[in-house]
Amino acid sequence: MNSKQTKQSLTFLRGVQEGFPICVGYFPTAMAFGLVCRDVNLKIWEALLFSVTNFAGSGQFLAINLLASGSLLFEIFVGVLLVNLRYAFMGAALSSKLESGIHGI
Repeated sequence: MNSKQTKQSLTFLRGVQEGFPICVGYFPTAMAFGLVCRDVNLKIWEALLFSVTNFAGSGQFLAINLLASGSLLFEIFVGVLLVNLRYAFMGAALSSKLESGIHGI
């Protein structure tokens, strides 16, 4: 291994080490979501699609429950949008804490 590969390996291992606590925290939520998906008879690819397209657990659980209750797709979309709208307000509140050189998208 050369020094560049060694540095990349160490960087990766540090990322795994620092990311492990959040993985432990998300594991129960992920298991609960999987059980809910199973209870509403979603296929594995459908559950994975929910997880890939919804980055907030509360939005995922809301969408699954609305889907199971027979809601229209538009209603599900609006519900998830409203639940996740809180992140826009959180981002606006935290933006003043960022360094002056950091900008959003």
